[in-house]
Amino acid sequence: MDCSRTITITSQDDIDHSLASCNGSGLGIEIRNATGILNFTATTTAGLISIQDCPQLWKLDLSQLVQLDVLNIAHAETLEWISLSKLVSKAYTEVTEHGLVVGGIRKPTSIYITGALKLDEIVGPSITGFHNLTLLDSANGTLPVGFRGITSVVSLISNSPIYVSGLQLARSLDYSNSKVGPDLSALTSVDNLTLRNGAGVYNSTNPIPDLPGTTLMINDTFTLDSAVTEYSSRASYGNIVSIQNLASITSNENLDIDLSKLTTVGSSISVQNNTNCTIDFSSLTSSTNISVIDNADTVLPLLYKLESADNIHLRGNISTEGGPNIFPALNLVSGSVTVEAWNEDFDCSKLVSQWHDNIIHTLSCNGTNGTRDTAQEPTSPSPPSSQGLSVGAGAGIGVGIAVAVIGAIIVTIFWTRLHYKRKLRAASEKSTEPSAPPSQREGLWASALVELREKEGRGIAREKPDDHICEMPVPPTELATTSLTTTRAALDRTKITELSGSRAISSD
Repeated sequence: MDCSRTITITSQDDIDHSLASCNGSGLGIEIRNATGILNFTATTTAGLISIQDCPQLWKLDLSQLVQLDVLNIAHAETLEWISLSKLVSKAYTEVTEHGLVVGGIRKPTSIYITGALKLDEIVGPSITGFHNLTLLDSANGTLPVGFRGITSVVSLISNSPIYVSGLQLARSLDYSNSKVGPDLSALTSVDNLTLRNGAGVYNSTNPIPDLPGTTLMINDTFTLDSAVTEYSSRASYGNIVSIQNLASITSNENLDIDLSKLTTVGSSISVQNNTNCTIDFSSLTSSTNISVIDNADTVLPLLYKLESADNIHLRGNISTEGGPNIFPALNLVSGSVTVEAWNEDFDCSKLVSQWHDNIIHTLSCNGTNGTRDTAQEPTSPSPPSSQGLSVGAGAGIGVGIAVAVIGAIIVTIFWTRLHYKRKLRAASEKSTEPSAPPSQREGLWASALVELREKEGRGIAREKPDDHICEMPVPPTELATTSLTTTRAALDRTKITELSGSRAISSD
């Protein structure tokens, strides 16, 4: 019977009575507060099975189930075993621009498991793919959950031990557990690969899996973050050949990071804040931006095959074992190269040479033998000079003469104004002196008149020595029509005679 409804189950009796004849893709089963073992003997098809708050549930037998859309389990702390032995969940067969193409008729099953601390086995031999697979805070026992038959998944998120050694295709993989794996030896294509908190780190207790010659293409981003170990460990991703967008390696400690087959990164490489790590980028040929900065006790990776980039920024300990030529294959950096070496023996000379050769557009480098800090392109060599003055030299001489003439004019004007102000100041001081007695005023007036006549070039009437005083003849009075010049001359002679007489009397 098709049951398009949700049925709540709390015990085996509820299953036997309520689900005896109910099946269908519209069937929803909610399991609450169940304990012990639950056996769904007659259920073959369901849309959703949800298990919530069943801390005493031990086993879940869904071995008759053939078709299921979603299995959701939360807070089943003692759950150890789940059987999905007949469930058919077909894998996606290929990756296209629009996603993964499913091989079967239906979309694969999605499983979400959270808080199943003792879970160590899920039986599902007919399962070859999941749409979504989430395993969080679960399977903390000695044996990991195994899905070795899975070949594809759209999204896998796990911070718990999980084996997916047959996985080939995925859209998003996010691991954050250091106990086991993940084993990516069969993976050939993934959009986003994220490894956190030691996931993907191998040591004596977690050996590196064999890589059977497969190559892995990451269609979007690769993230290796916060893998901190007490002793040196290895993070081996030697099958990754390309990353289309971003590669981010951040905040790891005591790791040997193997990316030795990576050749291209479409957008950016960011390696920051790692401690005591080595990073192998020995096959890298191109990336848009490369930033390797602030990695303590870490020798920056060698980039001997790098041919092109837009921008490069290196800050830290730079290896000098190969000499100053740290980019021997470089053809072009269209943006800037910034090198901030922490080691004093780093030599900038080869980078400066590449800047002069227009391989590097903008260079800033601190180090020995050619420290360079420039934001301009190198200038072309000047052509040989011809005989005689060049046009530029002649123009320079002309400009110099013009500047000298203008300066002389300015100095002359300034001196003239200064001299004029001094004369005015002297005249003002004389005008403020106290008045002299009348006899002194007459003497001063006569002295001034003499000075005036000398400046005008006129003769001055003076008394000869020992001559007697005599009265000068007075000409007859002129008519009213006498000219102004004649009148002024007569007045001047009269004043001079009077002054001469006054001087003679004073001397007696």
